[in-house]
Amino acid sequence: MSTEQWAHRFFELSTEPYVILGRDGVLLEANPAFGHLVGLSLTSLRGMALQDFIPIEDAAVLFAKLGSTSPTSRICRWRRPDGSWLPLSWRITAASESEPLYCTVRQAEKPSAAPWPESDYLPFGLYLVDIRTRRVHYINHRFCQLWGIAELEGAIQRGELSHDEVIHHCLKAGDAAEFLRLCAAPDQGCVPGLVEDEARLSDGRTLRRLSTSSSVAGDAMRYRLFAFEDVTERKRTQEALRRSEESFRRLIDRAPEGIFVHTQRRFIYANPTLLRALGYDDPAELMAKPIWSIVHPDDLELVKDRVHTAAVKGALAPLREVRYLRRDGTWYDAESVGIPIEFDGHEAVVVMARDITERKQAQSQLLQNDRMVLAGTLARAWGTKSTTR
Repeated sequence: MSTEQWAHRFFELSTEPYVILGRDGVLLEANPAFGHLVGLSLTSLRGMALQDFIPIEDAAVLFAKLGSTSPTSRICRWRRPDGSWLPLSWRITAASESEPLYCTVRQAEKPSAAPWPESDYLPFGLYLVDIRTRRVHYINHRFCQLWGIAELEGAIQRGELSHDEVIHHCLKAGDAAEFLRLCAAPDQGCVPGLVEDEARLSDGRTLRRLSTSSSVAGDAMRYRLFAFEDVTERKRTQEALRRSEESFRRLIDRAPEGIFVHTQRRFIYANPTLLRALGYDDPAELMAKPIWSIVHPDDLELVKDRVHTAAVKGALAPLREVRYLRRDGTWYDAESVGIPIEFDGHEAVVVMARDITERKQAQSQLLQNDRMVLAGTLARAWGTKSTTR
């Protein structure tokens, strides 16, 4: 039985309830233990959204996790088929932002009577509004911080400000307050599922928005839930990294040395200098080829030893002369060094090779000139000696 089959078998037979959630809150998969816990068949669960079973105020706290990857625990109420409420404790984690959420679910000892205060410790600003009445049902402290309206937090929580009044006060942070606009009517323009986008505030900060429309079973009211995260530093770091990578790439592309990277003994990168030296016009002609294809046959064993040193032992393959074969079958001399690195998450070797053909020719010519001078000197000395005799 394969590892995948063992894993699937474990998922199906485990007495621990497991759920796999999409980033939009849709139940992608659940095991029989979870179905037994909530009293529903797996067929009826698949493809359903959390909002179909969890009250809006509980879902808001759980919803804030959908855009993150760090493990967390949440308690919320689940509506059974008979209408009763089951308190559930969710342990949520994900390997990356592109993967679904993996959840372990257990019955909580007691219902979460006040889930909202917990959200004040989240890095997300939460905002829940009734689309029909434009009444603000909830904001957390982080939301008020992000939008610069901390002095209004109490008034909003007491229901003294409408949604439109909140937007008016948020406009001082910039046109990004348009993020809080609602559709004209509950059935007009309300985008289902999870929406993710970004906006820049007037002070230069960047906010990431997650929003979703939700409804409560048996109630015609529709809600809009917003979660905001300040991603300014993350964006700056990403931009700095992008600029650094671009500068490094330009440096490598314009280097006078031939530079190439190989993994599993095959090319995965070659700079323009190397391509010109080897006589290739397009890097695609070289990619995925074995590196031995550019090595002079007489130097093959030497190069294999050097590759073993760098790729297997993880040590530097020191500077050495190696003859490289051009595309047309001719060859040239180069000083080559191999360095073990990590490239795109894989173990690889970067090789830098400087063409020394002209230098060796100049050295050879200089040596020939020296020999000719020496021969001339000896001839003159011998002639002088013969004359004196």
